[in-house]
Amino acid sequence: MEHIEVESAQRLSKYWREIQLAAKKFHAYNILGEKWWENEATLLLCAEFEGLCEGILESLADSDPSVDNMDRFNVFLASFPVGTSYQDMTFFAQDVVSEGFRQFNYGEVDNLKLYGSIEPPQVPLQNLSIPTALFQGSLDRLANPTDVEWLATQIPDALVFREMYPLGHLSFLIALDMSWFSVDVMNLVNQYATNDLALQ
Repeated sequence: MEHIEVESAQRLSKYWREIQLAAKKFHAYNILGEKWWENEATLLLCAEFEGLCEGILESLADSDPSVDNMDRFNVFLASFPVGTSYQDMTFFAQDVVSEGFRQFNYGEVDNLKLYGSIEPPQVPLQNLSIPTALFQGSLDRLANPTDVEWLATQIPDALVFREMYPLGHLSFLIALDMSWFSVDVMNLVNQYATNDLALQ
């Protein structure tokens, strides 16, 4: 994640220790819980100020929101965000500022106890043995193509499909063209599914 293009995420990630301590101090264990902002108010703002939501989307996830179906943005907002733990966000921040893909950093003392080293070890991606597909977007500001390229080199034996689409991060949910799912994903499901229901 070190090539993430969202500048605010890069800046905040450097302070993951301080943010983690603050979250613990204020018992903020669930971040961005359900309806943390008023969806109706957001939708009114999006409707009133043309380009506002597209601008927010462009600054946080998709470098070109014109590939997204903004008429479905309200459907997306109805269940986003649904919350995550502060520890999940801490791990995300650690991943942005560390090289490779390391296990959770508990601090030097606890790392020594758990891992036997001051720094957390790399996640052993080379041990991944299940068939894995990578769907990446050339307009994705969060899952940067450089980072996806690195990931692909770490799992060569597990990688069965990889394709780059002209999509951003959110586009995989609300793109104008969803054929990446109806064609490529469904072909993979039909090829690799092993349960009876999936094969019907």
